[in-house]
Amino acid sequence: MDAYEIDAILRNFIAGVLRVLDNPHRPDLIPAIEAECRAAAARVRDRMPADEFEKRQEHVLLALQVNGRIDHGVKLGFFWLAGEAVEHELDSVAVARDAARLRDALLGRRP
Repeated sequence: MDAYEIDAILRNFIAGVLRVLDNPHRPDLIPAIEAECRAAAARVRDRMPADEFEKRQEHVLLALQVNGRIDHGVKLGFFWLAGEAVEHELDSVAVARDAARLRDALLGRRP
């Protein structure tokens, strides 16, 4: 998996989160965001050999300084990105910076 493929997944993920956040008072807000995170993590998993994906799970947690189960690392990375986007009020510069940080973690790059 290369940076181009990961960037495409990240763009689709952010678009999905924006669709969910379009109605912030919906009763299933958190489950809908979780569904976006699971789907994005599955797209990453489907494009990597299983052993490489397992390495990325832990690397994402360490690179983003996120606590959680290693077997949920990539999904938690997407949760982290969604949370950062909301925290920065969907500022495009901040979201792009945070997306690049997740992309680098998914590629196994050191922060």
